[in-house]
Amino acid sequence: MSSLTILNILNILCLIISCCLFSNCGRKRRNIFSFHETKKTVSVNRLSLPAVRGVRVVSFAHGNKITWHALTTHDITTKNTKLIGYNIYRLTKAGFVLKHALNKEPITKNEFLNRISKNSSLNRAYLIRAIFKIQDETILGPASKIVRQ
Repeated sequence: MSSLTILNILNILCLIISCCLFSNCGRKRRNIFSFHETKKTVSVNRLSLPAVRGVRVVSFAHGNKITWHALTTHDITTKNTKLIGYNIYRLTKAGFVLKHALNKEPITKNEFLNRISKNSSLNRAYLIRAIFKIQDETILGPASKIVRQ
């Protein structure tokens, strides 16, 4: 055999070996390195977070205006806790709280106008939950008292 064919055979063998080493020849690829992200779990007693107080509902021709006392830094006693805003929930006629809040984004003010069509009743019940950020996790605080118009 000539030295040229031996080199060709060696090149082909090197290609086959490298193919098997880097692509695992159709087998499931194994990761030699393990970089597990350690996710810290936030353990918070929700009852230690403050509930919204002073909720009032006032009816207008075009809807209900809901107001409440804003939470202050003195109300929040849990460490590393930041108030993001508030979620407003409306209760159904049967007294159940809707799964999703009326607002799409957290409300940063202490008032909300729930626009209601002319045909529907203004007699609604509402509750408010504060939204907190604790160590990069968003946590809902306890519910306020249910207030009916």
